[in-house]
Amino acid sequence: MNEFSCIGSDCELTCCAGWNIHIDKPSYRRIKSHLMRTPGGKSQLKQNIKRYKKGEHEGFNRFGHIKLKEDQSCSFLAKDGFCNLQRDFGEKTLPGTCSTFPRRITLHETNFELSGDFGCPEIVRKSLLTDHSMNRVEYKDNIKKTLLHVPIENGNSLYLQYYKQFREIMIDTLESKFQPTFRQKMFALIFIAKKIYPHFNKQNQNTNLEPIEEGLSLIKNNEFLNLMTETYEKIPMENNAALILINEIILSKALGGKNRLQYNSLVESSIKSYLNDIKDYSVSKSETHNIFQIPVRFSEPFFDAYKSRKSEFEKLFSNRMDVYMERYLVNLLFQDPYIHFDDLMLYFRHILLKAAIIRFLIIGHPSIIHLITQTKQEEKSMQELDAIAVEIFSVCERIYRNTPMISKVSQALGLHDFDSLAHLTMLIHL
Repeated sequence: MNEFSCIGSDCELTCCAGWNIHIDKPSYRRIKSHLMRTPGGKSQLKQNIKRYKKGEHEGFNRFGHIKLKEDQSCSFLAKDGFCNLQRDFGEKTLPGTCSTFPRRITLHETNFELSGDFGCPEIVRKSLLTDHSMNRVEYKDNIKKTLLHVPIENGNSLYLQYYKQFREIMIDTLESKFQPTFRQKMFALIFIAKKIYPHFNKQNQNTNLEPIEEGLSLIKNNEFLNLMTETYEKIPMENNAALILINEIILSKALGGKNRLQYNSLVESSIKSYLNDIKDYSVSKSETHNIFQIPVRFSEPFFDAYKSRKSEFEKLFSNRMDVYMERYLVNLLFQDPYIHFDDLMLYFRHILLKAAIIRFLIIGHPSIIHLITQTKQEEKSMQELDAIAVEIFSVCERIYRNTPMISKVSQALGLHDFDSLAHLTMLIHL
C-alpha cells in the first residue's frame, strides 16, 4: 500500500460504478447536513440514498446505500467522471466506503492491518506484478481516526487464539521456495487443515494443544513436505468432481444480476472460447442466447477442451500463474480471515473457489489462444497475460465482495461433499 497511488481517470475500471456503496450512520448524517443546505438537496438525498429500515441489512457499515443509475454508476458521479459530493463539499463528506477504498483495514486486538482491495486494477498491478509487493511494513498514517475498519473476532477458544500463528504458517508456506508450485503448497496446507480440523474449529472448546501443535509442526518438516509433493503429483483429476465444479462456476452467472455485466461477459467469452476448441463444434447464433447452458449439455467434451487448453497454457505460463495465485492468497489471508468461518475446511473451500474461478477465466480468455500458439515466449506475451490477469482479478473481486455469488456456489459444492480432502484437491487442480 505504500506504493499505491490512485491513477484517477486513467483507470480502466472506475471505483464509482458496478457495485454497492454501503454507508454508515455518521456518513449519512454528514451527507445529509451538506445537502439540506442546498437548493433541492432534500429531494436529492431521498433520490440518491436508500436508508435501511430497522432490522434490514444489519451489520457493519450497513445504515443504507447509495442508489445506482441505470448504467450502474453512483448517483453522485458527474458526467465528467468526478464525484459531486467531493467537488461540492470536500473529501471529508465522502462515505467511509469511498474514502477508504481500495484500502482494506482489519483490527485484531489492538493492531490495525492494512491491505489492498483487488477490486482496484492498480492494486492488482502493484500486488501481482511488483517484486516484494507482499512484504509487511509498518503503516504510519492514523488509520483509527480516518478510515473504516473491520474488527476481527477475539476469544478464548484455540481457534481464535491461534489466528496469527496459523496465518503466518500459511503465509510462510505460500512464500516458501521449498515446494516449487502453488498447488503443492496448497495441498500441504489443506492436508494439515484436515488433520487438525476435529480439534480446531469454532464450536470446539477443547484446550488440548497437543494435536494442534503436532499438526502445525508438520508444515515445517521437509520430509513431510516432500511426501506432500509426491502425493499431490499422483492424484488424478477426478472428472465427475471437476465437471460439478465447472458447471457451478458457469451457472454462477445467473446470480449476478444486470449490474454484473462485466463479470457475466467474462464468463460468456470464456465459454465461447472453450467451445471453439471442441472439434466439429461451433457456437451458432441460435445458441448464443442460452450460452450458459451449453457447457452443461456438452459437459465432457467441454471439460476435455478445458484440460487441453490448461495443459498448453501451463507449458508456457505456469510459473507466472503461480506468482499470481500465491500473492492473491497471501492478500486474502488478511482480508478474509479464517476465523470468520466455522472451520478450516469451509475456509479453504471459500478461498480456493475464488482462486479456481479466476484461473478458469484467465485460461479461457479468448486472447489466450493467441498467446499459447505463438512460436516463442516473448516479453510482450507476458505483458499481455498480465493485462488479462489484472482485468479478471479486479472484476472477480468486485463480484466476490458485493454479491452472494461465492457463498452460494460454495454452498452448492458443499452438497457434493466438497469439504473432503479429495474434492478440495480438485479446487487446487482446476
